[in-house]
Amino acid sequence: MPLRRAYSRRFVLQLDPFYEYRFKEEYKELLRYWTRFSDTPDFAGKKVLDFGCGLGVQCIEAGKHDAESITGIDIVESKLEYARTKVGLEFPQIADRFKFFYTEIDDLQEDGFDLIISKDVFEHVVATQGDQSIERVGQVLEELKKRLLSGGILYLGWGPLWHSPLGDHRLSKELLPFGDFPIPWGHLFVTESFLIKRVNKRRGENYTDIYNYGLNKIPYKAFRKVVDDCGMEILSFEVNVTTNPLKPLFSLLRTLPFMEKYCTSTVYCVLRKKD
Repeated sequence: MPLRRAYSRRFVLQLDPFYEYRFKEEYKELLRYWTRFSDTPDFAGKKVLDFGCGLGVQCIEAGKHDAESITGIDIVESKLEYARTKVGLEFPQIADRFKFFYTEIDDLQEDGFDLIISKDVFEHVVATQGDQSIERVGQVLEELKKRLLSGGILYLGWGPLWHSPLGDHRLSKELLPFGDFPIPWGHLFVTESFLIKRVNKRRGENYTDIYNYGLNKIPYKAFRKVVDDCGMEILSFEVNVTTNPLKPLFSLLRTLPFMEKYCTSTVYCVLRKKD
C-alpha cells in the first residue's frame, strides 16, 4: 500500500515532456495571438472562462494577470491533467483560483463570468452528424452567451478555416510520397475519401471522414452569419490579422466574391452581452 501511494504521488507531480514542449510553443503563440485583437482582455478581478483550454496556457496567463477566478474546460482529459499539475507545481500561490473541468459547454454548471476567452476552437466544433456542425456552432455560442454576466465580454479567435490554404491543418502533406510539406489548398484538389485514405495509410490511423478528424469544414460566410445572429454586440470583427507579406494579396483577392472563402484564414472577434 505505501508503495502504491508513493508511485501515485510521483505520477501526479510529473509533467509530460511532450505537453511541456507544446506548452512552451503555445505560450509563444499566445503572445502573438493577443496582438491580433482590437484590444486585449483586462483580466484583473474578473471571473474568467477559457472554452477549449487545452494545456491551460491562457488560463495561467489570466491568473498571472490577477484574474479573480479561472475556469478551464476541454474534452481532452490528458491535457486537463497536465494543466492541473502545471498550476500546482509552478503557481502554488494562486492555484486555488483555478478549476479545470472535463466537459462540454452544455454541461458546465458554472456561470456568471465577466470574461470568456477561446482560442482556435470553433473550427473544431463538430456535430454528431457532421453536416449539422454550423447549427452546433450556433448552439455553442448561445451556451457561452448564457454564462456571461450582463455586459460580459467574449473573445473568440479561430482558424485556419477549411477553405483557406492550410484549412486542413496540414493533412495535405500526406498526399506527397515524401517530405513534410503541406500543399496550399491541396485538400480541396482531391476528394475527401482519397485524402482520408492517404492520412490513414501514412499515419496508421482509422479516420472515417474529415468530421471524424475534428474539422467542421464550415465556410467563412456561415461563421459570420452565426456571429451576426447571436444577439450579442459585435465590438470588433477582424479577419486575416497577420504580418505575413502575402496579406495585401489575400486582402485584394477577398474582394472577389468567389474568392472570399478561399482567402479567409482566421477570424478574431470581440462580443459583448447586451445589458
